[in-house]
Amino acid sequence: MIPRPYLIVLIVLQLAMIAVSAGFYPALPDTVPTHWNIRGEIDDHGSKWMPLLLPPGLVLLMVGLLVGLPLLGPFRKNFEQFRDTYGRICVTVMAGMLALHVVILLASSGHSLRIGAAISVVLGVMLTALGNWLGKVRRNFYLGIRTPWTLASDAVWEKTHRLGGKLFVVVGVASVLAGLLAPAEWICFVVLMGGLGVVTVWLVLYSLYWYRRLGQVDDLSPRT
Repeated sequence: MIPRPYLIVLIVLQLAMIAVSAGFYPALPDTVPTHWNIRGEIDDHGSKWMPLLLPPGLVLLMVGLLVGLPLLGPFRKNFEQFRDTYGRICVTVMAGMLALHVVILLASSGHSLRIGAAISVVLGVMLTALGNWLGKVRRNFYLGIRTPWTLASDAVWEKTHRLGGKLFVVVGVASVLAGLLAPAEWICFVVLMGGLGVVTVWLVLYSLYWYRRLGQVDDLSPRT
């Protein structure tokens, strides 16, 4: 389902995560920071194997799901309509995971780093890229803004994703600016998570509005 060039890039990104872990291994002490609060302060520690092995393992599982899920269940034909877009989205998510992996390992190895700001920039760039492609995603059960009303109607799905793409870009750009300019780490957290929270609620209500306005069409109901 994923075009071969994008699949190759996913494999390369997976190998890059393993290489990054191997490269940071000598620089990490046995006990490293494993969690930071919204002010960017360390509030938990653990074994160095956690940041070294957990992210590559999760990404390996994620790659398997991204490759396998479109082949299962309904709407398989819909995936064929946006194969290239799906490939770009998968690569963007994996590249974002790699960047986050590097950020966390840099912070864990003692480098001076505003981790909240760095994460805000990485996720902001990823959201901006995803927002530009969201409008091309067709109805499916695995990717996109999946509410009962978008899943029930192609028209509601398309309207919701067109708006959602624009809102994701807005939140993404705001998160990047917060990461670069905000004087305090907690501001980055509020901009990113608060923006995503507002957008999520708005899109749920927006999809319900269009579902009702279009006569509560249900493309999933059995034909009689």
